[in-house]
Amino acid sequence: MDYSVDPVAFGYLQTYYYYPDEHGWASGKRTVQCWAALFDGAELDTSVRRGASDLSTDQLAFVSAMKPLTLASALRPVTDLRQDLDGAKAWAGQVAEAQAETIQLLKDAELPGAERPTEQLVAELEAGLPLLRQAAEARDADTFEEHLRSLDQHNPDPHVRQIRGLLDLPLPPALPTPALRGTAAG
Repeated sequence: MDYSVDPVAFGYLQTYYYYPDEHGWASGKRTVQCWAALFDGAELDTSVRRGASDLSTDQLAFVSAMKPLTLASALRPVTDLRQDLDGAKAWAGQVAEAQAETIQLLKDAELPGAERPTEQLVAELEAGLPLLRQAAEARDADTFEEHLRSLDQHNPDPHVRQIRGLLDLPLPPALPTPALRGTAAG
């Protein structure tokens, strides 16, 4: 998120890295390489690097408002929730906090020409917030999954896509959702 203020513009990205093993390090090889690629294996034809100066004021306001939720959602646990329910619940709590922060940032943002879809996005995020909080307090994996499935009723993606279009931000082929889909439960 610090390297690109709008990583969502590219769709699902996967980060990779290479570093020398202990033997290589001891022999003086100290180069670490990091790169990003599209999750689906398609080629990128441009750098994912985007700074604040690459965006208009309105574009920056929107991606900055979405940043807490985008970041928290991206940090979902990789283990199956049934193997680490406590970790999944902690993550759901972090996403709920980030979603509440994003809601407030969106309410405070001035996005001329995108006021109505921003209100609709806020409404969807507010409607889903109790479900995230309930998932964070779930007593078992089945209850956790039930709350996650309920989030599908409050899909923010169409509103996010509409706002991105109105603000002339790139529309990725498959917009990463700030909701909890993509987990073992979703």
